[in-house]
Amino acid sequence: MCLYLPPNKCSNVIAGKRKIKLHFTPTYCSWLNQVEIFFNMLSKDVLKGGVWKSVEQLSAQLIEYIKTYNQTRARPFAWTYTGNLISVS
Repeated sequence: MCLYLPPNKCSNVIAGKRKIKLHFTPTYCSWLNQVEIFFNMLSKDVLKGGVWKSVEQLSAQLIEYIKTYNQTRARPFAWTYTGNLISVS
């Protein structure tokens, strides 16, 4: 994902690299904060310092991490907003 960069700046990054796909998102996507938190944990827990002998080995480890995360750490989101306007005092 390219956050906060215009497409023309990001295109220089992928010039000649066919396996890279960029996804552009608006800067007002607050839901991305949650995605960024998950990828930060994934990076620290799995990717940092990791060595894999194949893409399949990396893929298997990522899938195992996601399964374990879903079973042990993921919790349903409890929406508490009632729809009432928030007033400023």
